[in-house]
Amino acid sequence: MHKILSARHLLLSLVAILSTIPVLNAAEKVGEEENYHFAASFYGGIYTNVRQTWILEPEFAWHFHKYMGLSMGIEITSQYNQSTRGTVIEGYEASLVRNERDIHWAIFKPSFIIRTPDLLHFSDGGGSLWLEASAGIGLACPFRNSLTFGIINYHDNEDISHYHTFNNEGLEWLTYNCRLQVKASFNQLVLSAGYGISTLDYYSCRRNVTLANGSKFWVPKKELSQSIFVSIGYVFNIGSSKHKGSVKTRELDEIDLYEY
Repeated sequence: MHKILSARHLLLSLVAILSTIPVLNAAEKVGEEENYHFAASFYGGIYTNVRQTWILEPEFAWHFHKYMGLSMGIEITSQYNQSTRGTVIEGYEASLVRNERDIHWAIFKPSFIIRTPDLLHFSDGGGSLWLEASAGIGLACPFRNSLTFGIINYHDNEDISHYHTFNNEGLEWLTYNCRLQVKASFNQLVLSAGYGISTLDYYSCRRNVTLANGSKFWVPKKELSQSIFVSIGYVFNIGSSKHKGSVKTRELDEIDLYEY
């Protein structure tokens, strides 16, 4: 637990330090540009430390500043092709029911976003490349916080005679996460790839299940969750610089005066 807390504090500290770079850069350009926009993105990836998983996450972000913003994502993640697990209940063999072999989570992820100035502009002037980091919390909700075993009746063609459910205790539903990604824009289309780390205990919904024989249901040891991902998004501009607008107004006035 101490290692996880230390890693969390380190990640958040790094993000806080990085956030001073764009803020200082923006301070030098106060009043130059005010370009606010919303962005809708869709992420897809995998957890590298959890066997056979996938991640899908729609995200909506509001960039209230050139280098900062807020986002809300809903991550859906699941295992796949997990093998069955067995135990003994009331003297009979029992196996984990098929629809509970894989773990599924829904995670609500509000985050704070920071980004660097553009590192590269493409030759046609319609795109750019930059780095972006985000840090926030996750409200994790498992699809099931229990395990159900089917008791096998060998006297009845090995069919399941009845079921027994064991509840999990001590679910860890609050997590902290950090994500770093490289983004490239092509006009209003945005592509990205990156790495994420969080305190999500993927097996938390099974870690404290006590079976009928008094033993704990075995799961891998607790560790930080690490992921890799790609995304595609679209930017909706809702504002522009007041200064730029005033320049355009002056230019139009001058043209009108010249014509008349």
